[in-house]
Amino acid sequence: MQITLMPGAQGGQVRAARLLMGYGDGEYFDEEFAAYVKAWQKDNTLAPDGTVGPETWRALAARTKTVSLQKNARGPEALALQLFLANVKADGRFGPETRAALKRFQQTEDLTADGTAGPAVWRRLLAGEKAKEDLNVPDFKQYDARWAGRIYSSCGNKKQTMRSSGCGPAAMADIAAVWWDENTTPWELAQRSLSWGTRTRSSGTAGAFFARAAKWYGAGGFVSGASASAARDCLKTGGLAIVCFGKSRWTGGGHYCCLWRYADGTFFIRDPASAQASRAKGRFEEVRAAAKRFYCFWK
Repeated sequence: MQITLMPGAQGGQVRAARLLMGYGDGEYFDEEFAAYVKAWQKDNTLAPDGTVGPETWRALAARTKTVSLQKNARGPEALALQLFLANVKADGRFGPETRAALKRFQQTEDLTADGTAGPAVWRRLLAGEKAKEDLNVPDFKQYDARWAGRIYSSCGNKKQTMRSSGCGPAAMADIAAVWWDENTTPWELAQRSLSWGTRTRSSGTAGAFFARAAKWYGAGGFVSGASASAARDCLKTGGLAIVCFGKSRWTGGGHYCCLWRYADGTFFIRDPASAQASRAKGRFEEVRAAAKRFYCFWK
């Protein structure tokens, strides 16, 4: 976690904050920058106190672009990254030296050492976020009697019920209930899916549902189409994820589950369709091979 910056501060962290907020290069936190910070905070639904504290750092982490040899290799994001890494020339150019320093940081922080500064890296650098072992993630089931028989269909098909195709809303409810609304239920989210047009005619819930849900709840960060490594890093930086499994021991076709923890090479899974202990976890390689897509969320 970075220190709270306020008017009168100066140095590399002030410079990084100015760069990432789009204010321009400079090492001083003057009154003009304080006014800019207040406006930025208002635009991003934060309390406009004119200081750069934990919530503002967290918001910056969620909004900062990915930096790699292929993406944003030159510019304010690359320069800000260099300011946080050890023994790197801060010239705003993401080259081999910076990539090597980033990989060392990722290895030290137990993140995927791919030399790319994505959401997990920015959250660790700016917000200091790590996995919370005490996160009490629900375990909603699509076959729960409270909603199992309710029709979840975009075309009036009475055979399309929550029991048969409600895994998407149930997995999303695991995340929503722990972070944003403890009274959320899978049925409530199924109704939202129908209103958003994200219930397909014959293939369950569309992946677009998760992006709509992230926006609806005001998620601090969301990545669609992430890799298994990105999902692992998401969990290690305090996030939660949803996986869409293909044909595997979890499903014969397509199936959404919530990933709520990663430890010792294993994903811990909330499976909406089963309470079997054997389906509550999976080794990294197995989950990666079985998955069709991952969706990463941060509070």
